Amino acid sequence: MSSLNREKIILITILGVGLVLRLLYLFELPQSPDFRYPLLDHMYHDYWARLVAFGDTTLPVGAADPLLDSNPYLRPPGYPFFLAGIYSVFGTNSYIPRIIQMLLGLSSAFLIYVLSRKWFGSTSALVATFFMSVNWVFIYYEGKLHAPSLLVFLSILMIYTLGLLTEGLRPTRALFAGLALGLLASVRPNVLTMCIATPLWMGWLAWRQREAPRFLPTVIAFAVGVSIVVMPAAIRNYRVTGDLTLLSANGGINFFFGNNPQSDGVSAAHPDTGAWSCFDYPRIVMDLEARLGKQLTHAEADAYFTARATDFIRAQPSNALRLTARKTLLFWSPKEITSYGDVESERRHSRILAMLPFPFALTLSLCLTGLLMFITDLRNQRDVSPDDTKARAASANVVLLMVLFILTYSITLILFIVSGRYRVPIQPFLFVGAAYAVVGIGRRITMREMQHNLGWACVFVAIFIVVLLNPVRHRMHPEAWHLHRSRAFQQASDWASATRELEQAIAINPNNAQIQDNLAKCFANTRRLDDAVKYYANALRLDPGLVSAHVGIGKVFARTGEMDRAIKHFETAVSISPNYDEALVCLGSAMAMRGNAQAAASNFQAALKVNPQRIDVHLLLAQLMIDSGQPAMASAVYRKVLHLQPENVEARSSLNALTRGEK
Repeated sequence: MSSLNREKIILITILGVGLVLRLLYLFELPQSPDFRYPLLDHMYHDYWARLVAFGDTTLPVGAADPLLDSNPYLRPPGYPFFLAGIYSVFGTNSYIPRIIQMLLGLSSAFLIYVLSRKWFGSTSALVATFFMSVNWVFIYYEGKLHAPSLLVFLSILMIYTLGLLTEGLRPTRALFAGLALGLLASVRPNVLTMCIATPLWMGWLAWRQREAPRFLPTVIAFAVGVSIVVMPAAIRNYRVTGDLTLLSANGGINFFFGNNPQSDGVSAAHPDTGAWSCFDYPRIVMDLEARLGKQLTHAEADAYFTARATDFIRAQPSNALRLTARKTLLFWSPKEITSYGDVESERRHSRILAMLPFPFALTLSLCLTGLLMFITDLRNQRDVSPDDTKARAASANVVLLMVLFILTYSITLILFIVSGRYRVPIQPFLFVGAAYAVVGIGRRITMREMQHNLGWACVFVAIFIVVLLNPVRHRMHPEAWHLHRSRAFQQASDWASATRELEQAIAINPNNAQIQDNLAKCFANTRRLDDAVKYYANALRLDPGLVSAHVGIGKVFARTGEMDRAIKHFETAVSISPNYDEALVCLGSAMAMRGNAQAAASNFQAALKVNPQRIDVHLLLAQLMIDSGQPAMASAVYRKVLHLQPENVEARSSLNALTRGEK
């Protein structure tokens, strides 16, 4: 059997192993409640994709209207549009996006093989492909309605297309590389810093390869490629709002979360915003308008949060520097840091993921060892690539490109907040370095260079110890995994399962106000009202500003006829968050029960300003108009309901009754 055929068989076997692991994990996924009931960013992506694919404006249970059509993109549009394309072709079956993302993951493994084989040899390519195929982090994120799997593929594609320029600066090649970077930026905008690093790298190539006349046309073609992909989103944002928002409007608030006196470098939260998701961003802007006493566009809100972060850095440079150092260490931490849930807990509870190898510390240590080995081999003119001196130079230039990407990408993330999933797109290139180390050590063993091997083994062990001794401390939150699962069960109205998860979470951490709040909600929905009051009170003792707990306990008091206590909590909730629609609705309903129609109408209208899609509030307002002797105004409200939801039976029958009454 020829070496080429043997290589193909090994490659197919490796990809086959990756496919089997993904299929096993796919069969395991439905056991997780968020498989059919996604939460937070996953829920936002699903809603946005349905809106794009089908014009479906149906909001998830309890979610506010994110006003996507009237505001700039809050998050980058790349992944939601990718998901919308899947929905348009295959429908919204929960399995299909995961299957496609798993196939994309295998495609990424094959693409890293193509890249590695071209510049580092077939053995390194096969080892890197193996790492990619069986790494648990990739498989985990391929099962989520989130961007990492797409980011991984586009990152490798960008580096590969740019790497082709080592064979000669050609505008056509640069155009394709620019398109790849543009697609990557539409999913993760911070990679646009490569628009600075890449021309510098191209200048290095032009000097080394003596192609100075081709430098400028190549850079221009690259910029055109990026612009072709990025500009449609910028134009759309400008047409909708009149503001210049390139891709997304969440940079300012994330910069603020990562740079303020209360920041831990990880959490996307602050006392000024409270617990929130992307659905709540219009409310955050409205609350900010109330505090500042003026109207704001989303671009102005973005600038406001950026200014607050900048003010913190200027006023407290030493604290800001310590926070940046903390975020740097967290980014390269051996642990899988996350701002919500607990990835490590999810891995431990998965039969498939728990048995898969290659923790991040091992990958990083092998990569750094491989990088040092590559530099040494390059200086000693040992074989670092499959060919001659020219190929060796090309390999060095590709390594330089990958290092530039890893540095620019990681630095731009560290400026904001960090998370384990943010570093997933650079891991394929860490695997390239890790594979080089493994192959290099193996080659020295076969050549019986035991002295050199011992030296490199010591280098690896030293690096591994340093990585493991990362001095930053960040408490993992296994209770957050149970909380996350409970919220998915709540979306499914499976209150018994949600309660079990929360009781386990409280056993781990009884001082988490959100866990207490969610458990109280479960008790309220299962008519255990005394228990609900008890746990809402616990939540408010731990966090007096927790708006959802004020609303929840107010609802319980309203059900038990204690209207004074209910109204007190509803008013407190509105004072904390003037644009929290559920608090406004509850206060309006309480005022209506008290006979204060004017106050009730005012609160209902304020809630509809925040969330105009709330059919229930329109119907409450219409009934209030009827009770107040204003049938014409009620009719107008019912017509608005039918415009939003033509099949609404209550609105149609009520409107018909009012029309007959007028006649």
